[in-house]
Amino acid sequence: MPPVVIDNPVINSAFDEPQRHFKFDEDGITNEISDYRRISHYFVPIARPKKKSQQLEFDLGLLSQDRVEENKTINRIRERVSLWRRSGHQGVTPTTRRLLEHWKNPDRERRLLQITKEWLSQCVTYKSGTFIQELLLIELAHDTADCIYRAIAGSEGSQKTLKPILRPYDTFGSTRYVDFDTTKPVYITDSTKCHISHVVADTDSWEQKMAQVLEDLPEVICYVKNQGLGFTIPYTLSGQQKNYTPDFIVRVKDGNVETLNLIVEVSGEARKDKAAKITHARQFWIPAVNNHGALSRWGIIEITDPWDAANTIKAFLSSPQTGGQVNDRD
Repeated sequence: MPPVVIDNPVINSAFDEPQRHFKFDEDGITNEISDYRRISHYFVPIARPKKKSQQLEFDLGLLSQDRVEENKTINRIRERVSLWRRSGHQGVTPTTRRLLEHWKNPDRERRLLQITKEWLSQCVTYKSGTFIQELLLIELAHDTADCIYRAIAGSEGSQKTLKPILRPYDTFGSTRYVDFDTTKPVYITDSTKCHISHVVADTDSWEQKMAQVLEDLPEVICYVKNQGLGFTIPYTLSGQQKNYTPDFIVRVKDGNVETLNLIVEVSGEARKDKAAKITHARQFWIPAVNNHGALSRWGIIEITDPWDAANTIKAFLSSPQTGGQVNDRD
């Protein structure tokens, strides 16, 4: 059957009665408009017995109009829903009523729809063999929503309005209370630069080299490896809420009267979760904390080569402050 093109199809609200109906024939939907909504039916196949090679066989392929029965359950539901719609949605809660009034309002602002359309047309690259419908897959749909949300909230105007929601308990952390045991490799710190006696390492050399660089930089007032501090930054990945634990927190002199609290992330292989952590911290957490006004100044930098970290940090400190938007991946 060739595909049927429906002229002037109606995209109907889920809360309204369908405004136009199309007829069906034996081959399926047609372009002919019907005066009413067709009643829901179902077929009842009746097997016709026949003998072949001494075996009883059944032919289930014969369907006729006399085997069509009305689907009374679905039709009753449709009738009740129709009455509910025409009666002004009786019995709904005030919140549901406000939502219904909002979504049924033809003059409501649809900025999010326009932003989504613009993002799909300008920001998505379709490689060979891919198509837009793949974004309906659950994981890709979550990633799409995250990207659009970050684009909206990370815009220049939106960043100025971001505000942090402080935890009601343990709002402010301190190295004073850090005390734990570990079996991981450690680096003994310089007590003039670090309040904690050791840096706990997850690798054989990266964290150790980073600590050495921070201790040698004259711009660094003090630093701490974020181990046992409980300092995390919330973010979302594939629709799931997660917590990002930065590697280092460094207090540095960058030429301003107030010192800068610099989050230093030591990254190896580029990964999807790592990119989501850094992006969320840059676009949301850093602007929100800085907008608070009473939590000092914060920035973030990503280091992919600890042996060149000194140059990367110095370049960041000498550049115009961009809220931690500089890293050595650029």
